[in-house]
Amino acid sequence: GIRARDQLHRYLEEAIAEKLREDKAAEPGDALDMIILSTRELGQELSVQELKETAVELLFAAFLTTASASTSLVLLLLQHPAAVAKIRQELAAQGLGRARRGYQIPKGWSVMYSIRDTHETAAVYRSPPEGFDPERFGAAGEDARGASGRFHYIPFGGGARSCLGQELAQAVLQLLAVELVRTARWELATPAFPAMQTVPIVHPADGLRLFFHPLAPSAARDGLHL
Repeated sequence: GIRARDQLHRYLEEAIAEKLREDKAAEPGDALDMIILSTRELGQELSVQELKETAVELLFAAFLTTASASTSLVLLLLQHPAAVAKIRQELAAQGLGRARRGYQIPKGWSVMYSIRDTHETAAVYRSPPEGFDPERFGAAGEDARGASGRFHYIPFGGGARSCLGQELAQAVLQLLAVELVRTARWELATPAFPAMQTVPIVHPADGLRLFFHPLAPSAARDGLHL
């Protein structure tokens, strides 16, 4: 663990040193750039040690939410084997606008948004929102990437306060999906799919218990067997 920490710190020190050498007038490209820029706007400068500790915090702060999204990904892929088959076929071969509210909020009310309810708003999407459609938010998708879809897809929030760790979370989830589909098949270890809870975040009420089986090399290559 100590060796892994030291290796991570060495990598971060190199990355931070490179960022500190970059053009100070450039637009921020990631969370670390935003932190450096915001402190400079206040007339301050963080030390390399402070930036390193902040970067480590960013890397590990989103573990629980990413774990929740990973669990949902595994469960939904299990429930929709056709999506798994399509991913394997693709592996074998190799959207912003103005938000519209339209409501009057009475004075004194507290307002909060629900990511889950937003993603299930039938008027927003052309395909049924309760259906599992992996291509809904893809690069070629039409549902939430057009001029009117800026806040239709908000798993990481939106605007200035969106999640700083979203790029890392997306990379982790994509890697999980690829490696899982490429190397294994899985099935429930329980008689039925688990009941889901939504508070504080979406998760199976009693956990997601599964049996995992390694794929034969030919199945992983051809994408034929689930």
